[in-house]
Amino acid sequence: MKNNTTMFSTEDKASVKAWNDYIQKENLEYTKDIYDKVDLLTQLVDSLHTEDIKTEEWLTWSEPMIYKLVFHSSTLLQMFYGTRIYIKQKAVTIFDEPSVIMLMRVVLENYLTFFYLFCDNISVEEKKFRISVWKYCGLKQRTEFNISTIEAKEKQAQELLLVEEIKKEIGSSIFYLKLKKDEQSLLLKGKKPRLFYSWEKLIRISGLRRDLFKNLYGYKSSYAHSEFLSVLQIKSNHYGFKKKIKNIMYYL
Repeated sequence: MKNNTTMFSTEDKASVKAWNDYIQKENLEYTKDIYDKVDLLTQLVDSLHTEDIKTEEWLTWSEPMIYKLVFHSSTLLQMFYGTRIYIKQKAVTIFDEPSVIMLMRVVLENYLTFFYLFCDNISVEEKKFRISVWKYCGLKQRTEFNISTIEAKEKQAQELLLVEEIKKEIGSSIFYLKLKKDEQSLLLKGKKPRLFYSWEKLIRISGLRRDLFKNLYGYKSSYAHSEFLSVLQIKSNHYGFKKKIKNIMYYL
């Protein structure tokens, strides 16, 4: 029976090609491919400056978010080439799996936040509201830090004014007024930078595979908080000295 490719959509064909291109590769081969994509991403961002393309203020925050993703991703990829530690003054290269897993969580959260702020299928006005809430929560948290230097106190005083300005902007938004009273209270306390979206819900709306990333996120969280599972895995994997561990398939 002939293989009739006409029955497949363009997306189906692209998925098959991606599977054939990547499924047989080891992690170091994956890293080379992803480095190329990271390079392309930085070129696209830089083109905004080289081509002098003007954007609205709320969109300018996409640039540092992308660079944050680039920084974390590049460091993560570099770790697949090995991490040097010293034992009795002798350099030894290990595979630092715990740090790889933690960085994968950071990269995932970065991507999900970027999607939530800039890519979700909502109106521009709602995106602006989300960014205002995101900025408000971050700045409010910093204004509550205990500081001692004159310079830091001056900066904090300026940011307190900015926090109040953003608070008024949020309070007058139709999206804020739609929230329940207790939700409004939590938001203004600066505790909900992504409103009331859990990471699991963001995974779902972003289009990532929920069955895969839901479990992976929980697994990575155990490393971030030094739970027993993370220590058990470090011990089971021979503390990174077992070189074959680098061939484990990660969802880069």
